[in-house]
Amino acid sequence: MSITKKHMNFIDGKWVTGAQTSGIPTTTVSWVKVNMFDVGLDFGLFDSRLTGSIDYFYNLRNGLVGFRYDNLIPSESGIQLPPENLSSEIHTGVDGNITWSDSHGDFRYSVGANFTYARHLTNHQYKPRFGNSWNEYRTSQWERYTDITWGYRSDGQFTSWDEINNFPVDIDGMGNSTLRPGDIKYKDLNSDGIINDLDARPIGYAEGTTPNLNYGLNITMSYKGFDLAVDLTGGAFGTYHIDYEMRNPFWDGGNTAAFILENQWRLSDITDRDSNRFSVNGGLPVTVVLILAQM
Repeated sequence: MSITKKHMNFIDGKWVTGAQTSGIPTTTVSWVKVNMFDVGLDFGLFDSRLTGSIDYFYNLRNGLVGFRYDNLIPSESGIQLPPENLSSEIHTGVDGNITWSDSHGDFRYSVGANFTYARHLTNHQYKPRFGNSWNEYRTSQWERYTDITWGYRSDGQFTSWDEINNFPVDIDGMGNSTLRPGDIKYKDLNSDGIINDLDARPIGYAEGTTPNLNYGLNITMSYKGFDLAVDLTGGAFGTYHIDYEMRNPFWDGGNTAAFILENQWRLSDITDRDSNRFSVNGGLPVTVVLILAQM
């Protein structure tokens, strides 16, 4: 550990140079160790007109950098423990492709499909801490898949005011006074009579990132110097949150999408706030517009 000059300033009319330690030398970090396993099968049939492959892969990375929290150093020392190789993670999955190609005279074509299904696990961390069993269930990353969406589980929709008034579970924390026909009924999984964070469970895959499954379709055709290629791609096992357009009418200064308004619970008489509501094809929850008037 060395001392360096830093933070010069005037004190009592004198130019004073401060000192700061450079910290404890980092001698505890080494290269991350990677264990990779891949097994696959390649095939060609019908004079190689039908070809393809499929592979399973497993990638374990040991020695990700982290810090120990249980070896304490007084904050007055101005230093902290150096990083160490403490954690690990896993990437695993399967991918494959298949292609049919053939020709008839001057016309050649091929049709192929491919896919990749991959998951990520945080695997092991340094001495994880939890306040209680619920905290462990909710926040633990030990040997768990990442990018899991948590939320409430649905038990259908309210279809009338009477159903809301007689519902035994407090969904909105206000005695269900803000609910309307068409709103979602949530399951009270811990049977405490109220919907809160203790009722949250894994309900979806990754949100806002690459889906777990990605696939594509490829078509090529050629004839006497002319060729055409078509590539289609898609994803699955991901989570998409219909957020702004469903929650905020006239979002971003535009109209709400017609498919939302046409398939939505709404007043049978829009001029009468106490009129009955009805749904179309099951119906989306009602969108509420708050209009503030200044008197």
